[in-house]
Amino acid sequence: MRIRAWNAFASNNSGSYVIVGRFPTDALAAEVAAELRDVVVAHSAWLGTHDRPQAAAPSPLTTYAANLVLDYEPEWDDWPQYSGRPSPDVFAIGHQVFVYSDYTVSMPAVLGRVMYARGGRVDTEVDHAHHPIVATFEIYFPWKTRDQVDIPASVQLIVDELHETLAGLCVQPPAWQGATPQHASKFMDADLLFGAVFEDLVQGFAAVNAAVTRVGGVLRVRVAEALRDRDVDALAMLRPCRPPVRG
Repeated sequence: MRIRAWNAFASNNSGSYVIVGRFPTDALAAEVAAELRDVVVAHSAWLGTHDRPQAAAPSPLTTYAANLVLDYEPEWDDWPQYSGRPSPDVFAIGHQVFVYSDYTVSMPAVLGRVMYARGGRVDTEVDHAHHPIVATFEIYFPWKTRDQVDIPASVQLIVDELHETLAGLCVQPPAWQGATPQHASKFMDADLLFGAVFEDLVQGFAAVNAAVTRVGGVLRVRVAEALRDRDVDALAMLRPCRPPVRG
């Protein structure tokens, strides 16, 4: 009798996914985010009850796409299977809509087509990222009212709050460059650039949005996959931070 034994190591190579849509108004972005949130929750539940999605009745995402005159048929690898969340996260910040999964092979290309069909555009799609997602927040004070705002003081309030709030949410220390009395922003530049690499992207984005909204600022978010893993500072271009945190 011959006995053979194997000892092997294997790992799933799934990564994160994020798509960012941009819309003409905050109201439309909020409306689209609400629609997509309901659809992805229903689609995740539907997939949980269908082992062979191609042979089943139309999925919630298929039906939603058809209502927008778009084609979509579920594939086995275009939806999260081993994520720690029950469904992808969908949320709006200002005029932008985000669809995010922390762990998936991919997500349907129809999500981008939905953004256009609903009157928006796709700012960014990061499909299957193995390295951390780097978020850069461009913070502005509206031009119609900025003459009434002490911009350096407002920037300082944001920096102080986020420095404290984000302490436990970031993979790396956050970094920023902002307006100070000695260094005012040029025309059309952001009043504050704030960068972070979050452990929990949804929670981190919500914290930044809350701090900015509290002082009357508005946000534009840019996302990208870090070129290296956590051993390299993804925010070196924003260091040394300015203004310094008070206290």
